Amino acid sequence: MGAATSEDEAHCVTVQKTVRDSNQIVFDEELNRLGYVEGKNLIIDRFSAEGKADRYDDLVHEVVSTNPDLILSIGAPLTVRSKQLRIQFRF
Repeated sequence: MGAATSEDEAHCVTVQKTVRDSNQIVFDEELNRLGYVEGKNLIIDRFSAEGKADRYDDLVHEVVSTNPDLILSIGAPLTVRSKQLRIQFRF
């Protein structure tokens, strides 16, 4: 598990270029369907670049520093930039 969670909690991070959208809502609904309930057995940290591409690098580093169990990146430009940074994930 990620550093900020207990044994029975999953730590998920979502990162996207804009504030919460329909993709995020569908993702949250599916987690609930699978039995993950935010505040009960799930921690979700939500990050947004607020539509500013110049924030991608700092945002990616901030997300990785939270040491999550899962990172969901919504949006191709942000995902591609994340891969270009070649950040080492240690889980």
